[in-house]
Amino acid sequence: VDPRGRLVASSSAPASTSGRDGPSSSRETTATARSVKLVEFYAGMGTMRWSLERALESDVGASVTALASIDNSEVANAVYLANYPDENASGVLMRRNIEHLSSVETLDARFGGADVWTLSPPCQPYTRKGKHLHGEDPRAGSFARILEALPKLREPPDRILVENVVGFELSETRRALVAALDEAGYVWREYHASPFDIGVPCTRTRYYALAKRKPLSFVDCAEDARFKAIERFTLIGWSNEFCPAQRCVRHNLATTDTISRPRPRRIAEYLEGPVDDASLAVEAGTVERYWRWLDVGEGR
Repeated sequence: VDPRGRLVASSSAPASTSGRDGPSSSRETTATARSVKLVEFYAGMGTMRWSLERALESDVGASVTALASIDNSEVANAVYLANYPDENASGVLMRRNIEHLSSVETLDARFGGADVWTLSPPCQPYTRKGKHLHGEDPRAGSFARILEALPKLREPPDRILVENVVGFELSETRRALVAALDEAGYVWREYHASPFDIGVPCTRTRYYALAKRKPLSFVDCAEDARFKAIERFTLIGWSNEFCPAQRCVRHNLATTDTISRPRPRRIAEYLEGPVDDASLAVEAGTVERYWRWLDVGEGR
């Protein structure tokens, strides 16, 4: 941990695109307690924070400190507090319009020095059944302002994770995202990933972008068994320092055959008790109306 209390990681630590840093990292790893400082934009019910906490369980001494968790939805904030009741009086959870917090001055003053930013901006501008307005949709405005500010920040985050629906990667907003990452000095990877890829009986493919600020880097052929799952995700984009044709790559590239995936667990394994199967059936009218947009998978 540096004098400001920020997480540091060793240049000799194992690395992979799933979150470990490559050999160009200048950070130091210790076994002492350290805090990963997190800012959640579009925080929803807190699943990004929960996932980061689970990912750090095998990293002795590491914990997550939420600097801010921001969402404009009263319902989402209520669920967040159900998951993290201690934030009720901490000031971490903020019901705010992110567009009002996205100036360079505000981002530096309130969120500068974070280790990780997670962002799940509104998906409606990019959905398959929407109007495909992309950046012209007013709901895309707050994320666009963050991207405009990112290269100008004095203390940008070390790592960024962006999540959205499939189709986002075809948008002008995505092009603005990677342009901002390049200008701000990040290396990055883009994926399509679904819970089904790791054996969860749910087909919900989403777009993910992972970015690390130089000198942090990705190592694309790490052998650490903890990170094997990322091989099952489809790598769809990358920054200029990466060349799949010349590097040891263990990813499922979009142009290659599908890598074998684990056998999905049965839905019954996730239920708290016996349930009448008929009660789980999707109504015929719903299927008829939305079948074009339903992702269906079968695993027995």
